[in-house]
Amino acid sequence: IKHNQENEIASYKGVVVVKDDDAFKDLKPSSDGQGLESDGIVYTVTNNRNVNISYKVIVIPSTKEEDILKQIRISVDDVTINNLVDLDREQGGFVLIDRELASSYTKRHLIKSWYKLDTNKKTAKEKVTFEFKFVS
Repeated sequence: IKHNQENEIASYKGVVVVKDDDAFKDLKPSSDGQGLESDGIVYTVTNNRNVNISYKVIVIPSTKEEDILKQIRISVDDVTINNLVDLDREQGGFVLIDRELASSYTKRHLIKSWYKLDTNKKTAKEKVTFEFKFVS
């Protein structure tokens, strides 16, 4: 299942994924505290199957320039904060979420991202967008 701005709801073999990015804005230099206070993307996974599923959410940035990617911080569920480049790489992107979900359950994830506070002005002007890929 792939998501982009035109496709916010996807269903495949009993798994429903909804991505709501109305609140997701351009990356701005921020402290981690400011980043956590910002709006983010709500990514919801519902398992309508009769068995548990394992799934990953992979984020694919619009740029491959390491100097830019090294400046991006990302938070999942306001619990973990990572440098984007420190996440596992897979399928052309970075693994944000690697979880298991029981049958008939729904899990809601809140994803936020920002540039590091000390990001130089040239990099901070770079518009980076993200495509999300769901893998089960």
